[in-house]
Amino acid sequence: MTSLFPVAAASPAACIAASATVLVALLGGPNQARSAEIQLLSAAVMQPAFKETIDEFERTSGHKLLITYRTMGAITERMLGGETADLVIGSTPSISRLVKEGKINAESPATIAKVGVGIVVPSGTPKPRVASVDDLRRALLAAKTIVYADQVGGGAAGIHVAQVIANSAFPNS
Repeated sequence: MTSLFPVAAASPAACIAASATVLVALLGGPNQARSAEIQLLSAAVMQPAFKETIDEFERTSGHKLLITYRTMGAITERMLGGETADLVIGSTPSISRLVKEGKINAESPATIAKVGVGIVVPSGTPKPRVASVDDLRRALLAAKTIVYADQVGGGAAGIHVAQVIANSAFPNS
């Protein structure tokens, strides 16, 4: 696939470093004695970054991460249903809802990474111009197929892309 435009995103190492900082803060600092198992609910988008650095975090911190990856919609529903975690990593709208519902400490949210959303075309396909909303609308309407995450599952990217498509390609529907 060929990217239509570059997407700025934090490196996996930066995401993990930020997450580790949050974990240490939640545990009361580097010298605070706490449970060696940390329950983490994380947006699935973080899985590749964690796979690269979990072993080092566990080795250097002495803590074991018990990570459950889901869409943020699923994580939000689980927490609203009573599930708890030591740390939740997810999208701003879901975290805001969990704060509003009293499921997360209102002073704890911190931005540790931003996820870029881009568009691509198959190899050999001419790259359409996408410099304006009208360009995006034309590209979407000309596409034979549009593939994105199912927003019904609560994935933040899928929800966002569905809104962009609705607002760009079909603004009056």
